Order: sequence, then C-alpha cells, then structure tokens
Amino acid sequence: MALIGISDGVAQVQHQTQPPAAGATGSPIALPNYVSLGDQVAQIQQWHQEAGELAEKQTEDNQAAVEGMQKQVDSALDNLRADLPVTPNLLVDTKQFTGLCGGQTNVPMEVITAHSGAPWISSLYINTAYTGTVEVVTLDQLAAKGIPYGGDLGYFTDSTFYGSDFRVALFDVTITADAKKDLQGRLFALNQGCPPYTGWTKAQVTTQFSCVANVIEQSGGTHFIVSSNRGPTLALGGDLAGKGWKFHHTIRKGFGGCDQPIFLGIGHIKVAVALMYFGFGNHDGVPFWAGAAGGIYSHRDRLVTPNRAY
Repeated sequence: MALIGISDGVAQVQHQTQPPAAGATGSPIALPNYVSLGDQVAQIQQWHQEAGELAEKQTEDNQAAVEGMQKQVDSALDNLRADLPVTPNLLVDTKQFTGLCGGQTNVPMEVITAHSGAPWISSLYINTAYTGTVEVVTLDQLAAKGIPYGGDLGYFTDSTFYGSDFRVALFDVTITADAKKDLQGRLFALNQGCPPYTGWTKAQVTTQFSCVANVIEQSGGTHFIVSSNRGPTLALGGDLAGKGWKFHHTIRKGFGGCDQPIFLGIGHIKVAVALMYFGFGNHDGVPFWAGAAGGIYSHRDRLVTPNRAY
C-alpha cells in the first residue's frame, strides 16, 4: 500500500511496509519510505537501459550463433561440391585447342580463318565489320604475350608449369560496325555447333560452365560472351580488365540451343581463355576441368582426334 503526499512542492510516495495488527484501530502503522518522482523516473530509465542491454546481448549472442551455423553449412556445402564427381566435358578440344589456328602455336591468325579446323566454328553476323586475331599460346610463352602466370591460374598449375599440359586461346578483336546499325556488332568465335539434345531450353538438371580467363584490354562496348545459348551465360568485359587470371563459373537449368560464344558490341577487347568446361552439376567455388568423352548426351559429338581425350 502506498500513500502519496506533497512535501516542499515535490510529490512523495509513502510505502506501507507492514500491514496493521489484527484488531488494531486508528491510523495504519507504516515505516516512512519517501521516493521522489524524479528518482522513480531515473529508476525506470535504468531498468529500461538494462533491459535494452540485455536484449542487445541476446541479439548479439543469437547473431553469433546464426553466423556459426551458417559457417558450418557453408563448409559442408564446400565439402559436398568438392566431393561431387565431375562429368565429362560436353565441349571438346578445350585443353590444347588443337583444332584452332591449324595446329600452330604462338602465331596470331585472323579469327575466322583460324577456326577452319574441327570442332571450332566462327562467323560474322550480317556483315559485322571487324579486325581481329587469335593465337594458341603455350604456357612457356604467357609472359611474352602479356598474360603472365598468376591469379587463379594457380588453381591448375604452378609458376614453373610443372606437369602442365594445356594451352591458352588469346583473342585481340576490334568491332567497328554492324550492318543492322544497332551498335552491337557480332563476331561468333569458339563455337561448337548445334547438338540436338533431347530438347533445347528444357530439362530440370543443373548444368554448369567454367573457364579461366584474363581480360587484358577493353574499350568501348565490346565484351566476349564466352558461354552463350547452349550453356549458362558468362560474359567477360571491361569490369575484369587488368585484373589478371580469374576462374569463372555459372549455372543454369538444362540446355539452350546452339553453342554460340560471341564477341558483341562496338569497341575493342583483348582476352585470353583456357580450360573451358560445360557439363552437368554445380561445383560452384571449386575450380576444376574435365575432358570430353564424345556424344555423352547428344550422341553426335565426336572427338577431334580418335583415341585421344581432350
């Protein structure tokens, strides 16, 4: 029980600390315990602050617990992706580019002419005006070609290229005009035709594309869509210029139509590409490459050279 009164203009609260004795008469017996309104407000503010600090600590503890669980989940997913088997490559000749540039290495060749050997195809769309070369670069010539070892190339080989057996396709392309005058310009390169799968743009399984690439120079609107139509789209453009070797990975559901990597847009780009892979699954965050088995899905792809896996 509390009795409220006024003393010197300040509200006072008198708390009754014990009940009256049984049968007693007259005023209740109470020990005076006056607390000012200001002190009560201060006490309430202190309780509010303590409650807030407790809630904040609980939130921080909960957040830490959630972050800890997320790290465990991420670690489990990383291990799962690393443990997943790698299916054969649905692209062929992506390790040494034997069919590109007539089998020559470290010699620049006009882009369309360089694609005269199977399985590679190159073409211009509606008379796009361009100049450009491609060359197949051996690892010992990377530095001389302005694409020295470094970055994510380290996932596949060391700086001495010990035991390494792959090559790099180096493009230097300038697109100046397009007959449609839409300021796009289209040069198809590194195409591998139109395999007739069970159905284009269908299937529920996940498919993936990956490669290692180095955008050396880029200006204007030109970019290289190194995976286009058949596989998940992956574009290499100006945002990657000067950043060295990067491993790239992307996914989609099922398959698109023709295999149509394309240089798109008016401008210039110099880009190197190695170890392209297109197949089933999702190994996101785990750099890898696999060779082709020929016809694993379309039953029409063939190896470039019999008895040799690419």
